[in-house]
Amino acid sequence: MEDLKVLFLAKTRMVRNNIFYGIREESKVKGVVVTIFGLSLLSGGYFLFAEGFRYLLSVDVVGQILIERLLAFFFMVCFWMLVISSIIVSFSTLYRSKELEFLFAQPFDITTIFTAKFLETLFYSSWAFLLLCIPLFLAFGRNCQAPLYFYIFTAFLIFPFLVITAAIGAILTMLAVRYLSKVRYLPILSLLLLMAYLIFRWSQLGRLEDSSLIPLLNQLSNAFKISDFFLLPNHWVTAGLLSAAKGNGKESLFYLLVLVATGGIVFQCGLFVSSKLYYSSWSSSYSAPTIKRYPIKKGLINRLGEYLRILSLPIRSLAIKDIKLFLRTPSQWSQLLIFFGLLALYFANLRSPGYGELPSQWKNIITFLNLGALSLVLASFTTRLAFPLISLEGRKAWIVGLAPISWQRILKGKFYLTLLFTLLITEGLMIFSNLMLRVTPLLFSLSCGSILLVSLSLSGLAIGLGGLYPDFKSDDIARIVSGIGGTLCFLFSTIYLLLFLFPLWIPFHLYLLKIIPDAIFRKSLFAAFTFACSLTLFTTLLPLVLGATALTRREFQ
Repeated sequence: MEDLKVLFLAKTRMVRNNIFYGIREESKVKGVVVTIFGLSLLSGGYFLFAEGFRYLLSVDVVGQILIERLLAFFFMVCFWMLVISSIIVSFSTLYRSKELEFLFAQPFDITTIFTAKFLETLFYSSWAFLLLCIPLFLAFGRNCQAPLYFYIFTAFLIFPFLVITAAIGAILTMLAVRYLSKVRYLPILSLLLLMAYLIFRWSQLGRLEDSSLIPLLNQLSNAFKISDFFLLPNHWVTAGLLSAAKGNGKESLFYLLVLVATGGIVFQCGLFVSSKLYYSSWSSSYSAPTIKRYPIKKGLINRLGEYLRILSLPIRSLAIKDIKLFLRTPSQWSQLLIFFGLLALYFANLRSPGYGELPSQWKNIITFLNLGALSLVLASFTTRLAFPLISLEGRKAWIVGLAPISWQRILKGKFYLTLLFTLLITEGLMIFSNLMLRVTPLLFSLSCGSILLVSLSLSGLAIGLGGLYPDFKSDDIARIVSGIGGTLCFLFSTIYLLLFLFPLWIPFHLYLLKIIPDAIFRKSLFAAFTFACSLTLFTTLLPLVLGATALTRREFQ
């Protein structure tokens, strides 16, 4: 316990010093922007959740039932997502942290080191979930007129739930590293198994054959049955939350104690597994496996040059290098696969509830919501993956800067590579979504054209701002993205999406509600699309020009 206290105090001092150093060194503009943007997201989340709960409560008979079922389904999805997130984060904290060599050389017990790194895993894998829960619980408590202790109780209820998911992820990671030779494929394997199971279960729902109340309730009951398994922690969280909201203190306390006991047992299992496998698995993860040698042309990655012949040889070489780095970093492509995979799973299930038979105005709303969700996910990943591409040239960027190739061409190459990569995913998902909804040809063309423009703009913003705000001193992607450039990249991407999507959606919605005639609709749509194209051209070219100019003027000698 004394050793753990020493490690905890050392880590606390490091975090405190990093915060104070960041406050002194970082731009004040970044602090103001991040604060305003964060408060806006929390306020917007609270408003959306509050309006959603208010609408559901206004539905006679089934409103409260729908809220309870949706909460159960939400925590079921969060449980599996947190487990997958813990697996991904555990591999980085338990096996790829730079301080592990130093810690294992000290007279610390293996379980002490595991506990210290487990606490890091717990924080990194769950902070986003905690931020999401703040507006959700506030809105739910206010709409349900929950007692005051409900808001305090939820914090105690969520913590053991997060401990359970983090401990499960850590245990699975240690077992995989020890007994699976290709541990880098663990996140994708876990995700594919989970998605295959969900697709199998949800595909059994079928279409709604009757829109009356009783068949609808039966269909919803079958849809949410997957979240009612009483032996899973997500069921205990949901039951405890609902009991606390209704003022049933004894029942909510019972579920809290169940979560605490289970969390303690699972964590003790993690300590036991770490005492047996952690050090040996950490050592084996650095051992060189036997590699079967093939000629260079046999590998898929080494044949990438054949598919990128449109790029010049120097740019093609840099593009192949970026692709190899991306594929060799599981924490990058696994997150990409999780979010876009979940979107694909959602789009695939658009056919199950019979969305194809909805009125045109609802198809319009759902299509634009799908476009917005896909665009927001794309904005987060261009910021996360494309923005650091220039900075990842690292301390040897001076070699590229002195090479007989302009930074303008380098940025163009990275822009084309990012655009090609994003278009393959987003355009395919948008077409798939439209086919499931069976939208009109005009809406089909508009949505597919819009995601093309969004991909252009977000790729240009990420690459251009990455050149304007490079960080060649750091090789940590998270640190690069958290700087002023990454913050501005996501902020400008979000503002762009708001200015892009709303002018396109409003004419469609007003026309389908028969508020404006056909002639005004066509003129309004043409004006909105012209504005969208102009905005896209501006947000694509200007960052690239500014980024190339800043890199050209930079001294690399």
